[in-house]
Amino acid sequence: MIKILDRALRDSRIKLCKYIKLGLFSAPFFVCSVSAQVLPPKIEIPADTFDFGTIAEGHKVIHDFEVKNAGGSDLVIQQVVPACGCTAAVAKESTVPAGGSTVIHVEFDSSGFSGAKSKAARVNSNDPVNPSLFVTLKGTIETGVSFEPERVQFGEFVNATDVPLPEVRVAARTSGDGKIVSVVAGSPALAIVPVNQNQNENVFSVRPVAGALLGDIRDRVIVTISKDGQNREVSLPVLGKAVGPVSLKPSSVAMGIIEGSSILERRVHLENRRNKPVSITSIDTDNPAVSVTKKVIQEGKTLVLVVAVNPKLLSTDLRSTVTLNFDDPTLTPLQFSVYGVRPAETD
Repeated sequence: MIKILDRALRDSRIKLCKYIKLGLFSAPFFVCSVSAQVLPPKIEIPADTFDFGTIAEGHKVIHDFEVKNAGGSDLVIQQVVPACGCTAAVAKESTVPAGGSTVIHVEFDSSGFSGAKSKAARVNSNDPVNPSLFVTLKGTIETGVSFEPERVQFGEFVNATDVPLPEVRVAARTSGDGKIVSVVAGSPALAIVPVNQNQNENVFSVRPVAGALLGDIRDRVIVTISKDGQNREVSLPVLGKAVGPVSLKPSSVAMGIIEGSSILERRVHLENRRNKPVSITSIDTDNPAVSVTKKVIQEGKTLVLVVAVNPKLLSTDLRSTVTLNFDDPTLTPLQFSVYGVRPAETD
C-alpha cells in the first residue's frame, strides 16, 4: 500500500509542501499542493482545404479557416506564410487558449491565372507534435485563353552548355472574340521561341536559358490578350529544377555522436550528368580526423566517396569541409561538410 501511494505521489508531481502547526499543543502535519501535468498545445484545423469551384479570372477568393487548440496550454500561432505573392494569409489572434479557437483569413487574387490552381499557406505554431500545417485554396479559373498543356514542367535538368536543355511546346488559344497580342517570358531565365501564330492561336516553345542560376524554377510565360478594346495578361506556370553538371548526394555528411575508438564511415555519391567524363584530381580536408577515399562505379560518370572519421584524433565537436577538385577547369570545386558531436568527458 505504501509503495502504491508513493508511486501515485510521484506521478502527480508534488510541487509544494507546507509545514503547518495548529495551536500550541496540536500535532504538526504537512499540507501538500498536488497539480496534474500541464498538457502541451495541440493545433487542429477541422477543414484545411477550401474548394472555391470555378471562377472567372480576376475574381478574389476569400475564406476563413477555423483553427482550434485541443491541448492544455496556450497555442501560439507564430507565423502564417503564403506560398506565393498572389495569396495573403493572417491569423485573427496569435494566441489561442486551451479549448479556444481562431481563424486564418486567406485571400487569393486570381488575376493572371488560368486552369486548375491550388494555393497554400503554411501555419507555424508552438505545437510540439505538428509545428507546421497547411491550409489550401483550390479550384479552377476560367479565362479567355486556354493552354495545352496547362503548365510547363521541365523536371530536373542539367544547366550546362554541353547538355541539350529541355524544350516544351505550348499552344495558347483564345475563346470568343479575344485576340492574342503577345507572348513573353516572365524572366530572363526563360526563352520563348515562336512556332506558329495568328490572332486566335499562338504555338511556341519554352526552354530554360543556359547559364541561368541553379535551383528551383518557379517562373511563368505571360500571354496578353485583347478583348472588348482592353488588354489583360494571363500566366502560364513554368516549373523545374536546374542542377549542376556534377552533383553530390547527400550534400552534407552527419556522423552523429562520435565516441569510442572505431573508425566511422559514411558514403557520398557523386554523379556526372555531362556528356563528357570527369575525374577528381584531389580531395582536400581541413581536419586531420577526416579522410576521404573514392571508389569508381562507372568511369567518368559515377563514383562513391567513402568519408572516414577517426575519433582518436578528435577532442571537440567535428565541423569539417571537404573540397573536391576536378581535371576540367570549367568545373568549379565542389564542397561538402562533415559534422558530428563529441560527447563531453566525464570523471
